Amino acid sequence: MAATRMAEALDFGKTSELINVKLQEVQNLPSPWRGGLVDYNGVVYYSDGVKWYPWADVESLIQDIQGDDAIEVTISDGTATVKLIPDNSTIEIATIEGKKRARVKASGITSNEIKDSEVVTAKIKDLNVTTAKIAAKAITFAKIQDVSSMIVVGNLKGSSGSLEEITVITDLNAIITLHNSLVSAKAVKEYVDSLVGGLGVLMGEFDPTTGSFPSNSKRADYWYVNKVGTVHGVNLQIGDVLIAKKDSASTTDPDDWIFLEVNRDEATTEELGTVKLATEAEAKAMSDEKKVLTPKSLSYVAATNAETQGDSETKKFVTPSSLASRTATEARSGMSKIATSQQVAAGEDDSTIVTPAKLHVHTVGMLVAASYVANIGNGLATSISVTHNFGTRNVIPVLWDNATHEKVHCGVAATTVDKVTYSFSSPPANNEFRATITKVFTA
Repeated sequence: MAATRMAEALDFGKTSELINVKLQEVQNLPSPWRGGLVDYNGVVYYSDGVKWYPWADVESLIQDIQGDDAIEVTISDGTATVKLIPDNSTIEIATIEGKKRARVKASGITSNEIKDSEVVTAKIKDLNVTTAKIAAKAITFAKIQDVSSMIVVGNLKGSSGSLEEITVITDLNAIITLHNSLVSAKAVKEYVDSLVGGLGVLMGEFDPTTGSFPSNSKRADYWYVNKVGTVHGVNLQIGDVLIAKKDSASTTDPDDWIFLEVNRDEATTEELGTVKLATEAEAKAMSDEKKVLTPKSLSYVAATNAETQGDSETKKFVTPSSLASRTATEARSGMSKIATSQQVAAGEDDSTIVTPAKLHVHTVGMLVAASYVANIGNGLATSISVTHNFGTRNVIPVLWDNATHEKVHCGVAATTVDKVTYSFSSPPANNEFRATITKVFTA
């Protein structure tokens, strides 16, 4: 007979204890019944009559979820899953070293999200924050405390440039080739002091009769001379100034010094000195031996073209321009051009000069006769023109019979400066006559 399960209630009055109670062990969770307790795989499960739950009821443990729009919690078979939901604008999920990780997205934090009281230097480390992630003016000076010595942060490349480290220069004597640094006030002062110091200091009077230049000098230090004297070949007058070219200038070498002569005597033909400038009248007179001509006063004594053509001016100089205007004639001397060979041959120009070379060529040409020879006759023409190209009618035409070698008489005319025309009563036979035309040179 099968055993019948009886549902009975045991009331311990809230004072008795169950000691060393062992729950039913199951290999699979049975159909749930309300209030049921079983041991499933070493975990205590209880049932609400609908399903079984592990003894650690996560749903009842999670009473309040802060930011429930950003965190999602799901429970399945008594297992709770918590999921972060990023906005992909400020926070994103990325794979880092093969694992999913949440991180701040580039440009995800703006200046409005960073406050002075919430950011400390411990939160900002080298290489972790770039200028691309921090908007302009987002970090104040109070937030940046770790800057290397003699380094400042700034932008020297324009409004769109990036911030960078800028070196503070402490020595302006160094070679500087780029606009990538700033200079400290102390360095500016030292540099200016060195330049001002290089301007020199008035050291006082100098007596050249001591025979040597000042000692222990600094570059650009200067003295004024109080007596007339000569020092190592340098003549000095009262009021002259000597300046040291370098530190510790030589007391014996004049090359280490600059001399400003302010009290020179009047200049002579033998001595350097001061001079006066000539007036217009003195320049035109050309008699003063102690006045100097300036470019302005020099123009007063330049002869005009008209004065150059005449022969009366004795106190003015002739410029190349005015000299070219004085041409030579039978009545006066002057400038003249050299005739060309063509001008010599033409014999018409009366204002140019014939050189011996061109005269020789012309004279020899007059002594040597030029001739042109050609056979004429074709059995048809009674008027035959022969072109000689001598460029003149001063020619002697002669006609010969080619068979008898006798001189033939016919009509002859120098029709142009380059042609002679022969006329016959009947046509000569082919090449019957030989025409010889000789050029005549005349003086």
